[in-house]
Amino acid sequence: MIIRSVLFVIFSEMLKVINGENCTLFERNAADIDNDMFEEIKDYADSGAFEALFNITAIESIYHEFKSIKYNEDIDLNITQLLYKYGYPAEQHEVQTSDGYLLNMFRIPNKGPVVFLMHGVFCSSDDYVTPGPDRGLAYLLADAGYDVWMGNARGTTHSRKHISLSPSCAEFWDFTWDEIGRYDLPVMIDYALNSTNQEQLIYIGHSQGPDITQINSTALPVIFGHMPAGVATKQFIHFTQLVQSAKFRQFDHGWRNIEKYGSTIPPDYPVEKITSPVAIFYSPNDWFGDIEDVEILIKKLPNLFKFVTVQYESFSHMDYLWARDVKELLYVDVLNVIEEYLNG
Repeated sequence: MIIRSVLFVIFSEMLKVINGENCTLFERNAADIDNDMFEEIKDYADSGAFEALFNITAIESIYHEFKSIKYNEDIDLNITQLLYKYGYPAEQHEVQTSDGYLLNMFRIPNKGPVVFLMHGVFCSSDDYVTPGPDRGLAYLLADAGYDVWMGNARGTTHSRKHISLSPSCAEFWDFTWDEIGRYDLPVMIDYALNSTNQEQLIYIGHSQGPDITQINSTALPVIFGHMPAGVATKQFIHFTQLVQSAKFRQFDHGWRNIEKYGSTIPPDYPVEKITSPVAIFYSPNDWFGDIEDVEILIKKLPNLFKFVTVQYESFSHMDYLWARDVKELLYVDVLNVIEEYLNG
C-alpha cells in the first residue's frame, strides 16, 4: 500500500504539464521534484489521515537522511560526463527511425558480448548510471567485460527530435509504447549489432514506485536530477486500457479500430511467438507485475530460460533500479543468469 501512496505523490507531480494550443508537453524543473516529493509525503504522513498506508518510521528516517545530503555535482553532469568521471569510456550514437524520430544511444565500449539496456516510462539511459558506479547496472556490466549499449525511446530527454515534427506540438507526441517497440527498439538494436559485427545481443529491459524502506535516499538528488526524462500522455492511456481490458494488446482507438486493425477490438500481442530465450526477474511486491499476469505470460512464452524471484519481500518496481541493496538482491543474479546462458 505504501508504494501506491508514494506513486500517487510522484505521478501527481510528474503529470503537471504545460498545455500548448495543440500539444501537451511534459516539462518540469527536475531539481525541484525530489524536494517537493518528500515534502508532500511528509505532509501526508504528518496529517495522520493515511497512517494505514505509510510506514511512518521509514518515511521520517529517509526524509531526514535526504534533507541532510549535501550538494552532489553528479546532479548537473550528463550521462557521458558521469561515465568519464568514474573512469569509463563513453560513446554517443544517433539513429533515425522509419517514421522520422532521431534517437540517441550511449555506449560503454568493451570487447565482451553486447548487452542492450532499455529504460521504462519517465526514465532514460541515465537511470542505469545515476545510482553510482557501485550499484548502477551499466557500470556493473561494463566491469564484467560486457559491451554496454543504452537506448532512449522517442520523447525522452535524449531522443526529443524528429526530422520534421517539433516536440512542442501534439503530432510529435502521438505515440505509445507500441511505436517504441515497433520502430525504436528494432533500429537501435540493429545499429548496435551492425556496429559491433555481432549477430545477437542480450537485451535487459525494465518497465515503468519503490519500497520506501529500500530507497537509496543519498542517490535521490542525482536520480531526480536526470529524471523524469519525458513521456507521452498516450502511453498512460494505453496502460490504463490494458488494466481495464485485462488484455496485453495494442492501443484501443475506439471507432477507428476497424480502420486500423480490421476489427472492433485491438489485437493481442502474440507473445507466444517470441522465440528468443527469456529470463524473468520477479518480485511479489511489484504491483505493476501481479503474479497472476506473470503466470499468464510464463505459460505463453515458448522459450523461458529462467524465472528468478527476488529474495526480499518488500522489493518493488523501481527498486530494480534504485534500491540501496539492488546489487546484492538482484544484479548479482542478473550477471549470473547472463553467464549461465552464454556458457550453456
